[in-house]
Amino acid sequence: MAGALHLCDGDPEAFARKVLVQNLFPEKEAMEDPAVDEDFPQNYEVEITRGYYDENDAYDDFLAYKEFAAEGDPDFPADEYVNAVKVALTVREALLMGELEKKKNVDVHVASVAFRRRFGILAHGEGQGSDIRSQDNFLKNQLIFKNMGGVHANGDIAFIKPVEVIGNTLVTAGGKIVNCRSGLQGAPPILDVRPIDWDYLRANGIVYTVDQWPELQGRDHCKFEVPVEHGNTLYRHGNDKDSDYVFGLHRGDHNGQIYYFSDENADDETKLFLFSTCSDADYNAYNFVVASELKIEFDARGSGSDFTMGGHGHNSVYVYCKKDIGTSESGELSRIFLDGYKGVTFRTEKNFSVKYVDTNFDGFGSHENFLSIIAQENILFRGHDSGELTSEKNYINGTFGPPCSAALLMHGRLEMSDDKTN
Repeated sequence: MAGALHLCDGDPEAFARKVLVQNLFPEKEAMEDPAVDEDFPQNYEVEITRGYYDENDAYDDFLAYKEFAAEGDPDFPADEYVNAVKVALTVREALLMGELEKKKNVDVHVASVAFRRRFGILAHGEGQGSDIRSQDNFLKNQLIFKNMGGVHANGDIAFIKPVEVIGNTLVTAGGKIVNCRSGLQGAPPILDVRPIDWDYLRANGIVYTVDQWPELQGRDHCKFEVPVEHGNTLYRHGNDKDSDYVFGLHRGDHNGQIYYFSDENADDETKLFLFSTCSDADYNAYNFVVASELKIEFDARGSGSDFTMGGHGHNSVYVYCKKDIGTSESGELSRIFLDGYKGVTFRTEKNFSVKYVDTNFDGFGSHENFLSIIAQENILFRGHDSGELTSEKNYINGTFGPPCSAALLMHGRLEMSDDKTN
């Protein structure tokens, strides 16, 4: 359990070993373990292994254990990541009747596994006040949750039309579940999600205020684009009453940089868009963190853009927001990029709203975004304004990075594989 707890923020093997020493080996007749400067008995062997625990039986049995594959093993699932820590302990014990049996010792072996149940979509407000739902002529099977780990709402999960759930996904809700394959209704609420550390993000990030953006000069926003640190840009578009503040992200790797957007001198309706620079188009930006005290909106220049964000593993993008992400109002706002998110975690202390548009006029049959969505209040999926078009498949895939944003620490079950050679 200690190893799984520190799977994302330290050396899980060292933490697991230290707790093992503190709890199991206080004996005086022992040897010092140099790894943790603690005492182990002289007759021990311990193996601490990171790997993947298959909570939802999404795969066939693995080689050694039916539910667990070690990191680096040939049967480790190609599309998964490390989410578990296994501890195996062997202690040599003396037999009381050893002289008679001509066998003085026996090796006692135990193994245990703990894993992090990640949540790809989570609405975790208190008092069962956080729902996951749809509106605006949402079409049947327009949205597909794929390999999300957990989809949970402390309130209800209620869709106007059915959504599909496939792969490694478990759906739970504190209230009722409507038009979504249910795992468990009336589930316990999830309240102990680690809070966002805003002080850390501001202290370690590049801080921007709205005063740094250029003045609005009509709708030719790119003409007045302002370069800032590390090749990023600031520009605005819209009109005098409703202008948008756009942060243009440079191409490629951002090396884990934190961009912090302050609400100093901004009004409550100020919107921040994350998009490409004007001078460059059709590229991917990845490995950065955005922390915003401003509202965040989607799609500054149209849903047909080829600008993409994020990636798998360390190339993921994290977006934290104190206010709403997206808008629940009908209209063209909050349109999600088509195939635009390659590995992005959105986390807000308010509401999250996104519009999935039906775009079969572009010749593509389906779209897939790799996303995780965590909101303290409601999560809303909006459909197309007209229900006359044939729905395309819009996948939200949760397989893109470690389960580090929101997860429950769980004790797993180990059962030996039927392959006796292992």
